[in-house]
Amino acid sequence: MSRRGWLAAGLVLLTLAPPAHAATADIKGARKAVTVVAEETTVGQILQDLADKYGFKIKGIQYVGAAETGSAKMTGSLYVVVGRLLRNWNYLIVRSPDNASGIETVTILDAKYGAAPTKYAPANQGEDPMLAIEGGAQFP
Repeated sequence: MSRRGWLAAGLVLLTLAPPAHAATADIKGARKAVTVVAEETTVGQILQDLADKYGFKIKGIQYVGAAETGSAKMTGSLYVVVGRLLRNWNYLIVRSPDNASGIETVTILDAKYGAAPTKYAPANQGEDPMLAIEGGAQFP
């Protein structure tokens, strides 16, 4: 087949391909009983769909935006569903009684699982400051 023939065949195949569209999650229920059904959708897209539906803000979405697509079905309160989606990231959820969803902001801190180990300062070699406050005995 000539070069033009291959080009024509490729164009025909492209026109027959199904249209590309952004995958979204099917989200139902009130904030205390949310059901999410997602087919070949990223965690970032599901979070954005939840934020759009329940009216909360998301900060740091870039950390989950490039995640692989997957399929899932989750049921629980909005707080629990968001927590399950973000189980592999460090995040915090700011709750608010002023928002109907109960969540004001979801902040994704980074793409690492768990918190970094805490670096402690060297132990105080002098007098125990708690001893003066509590008036208790010092243990060896």
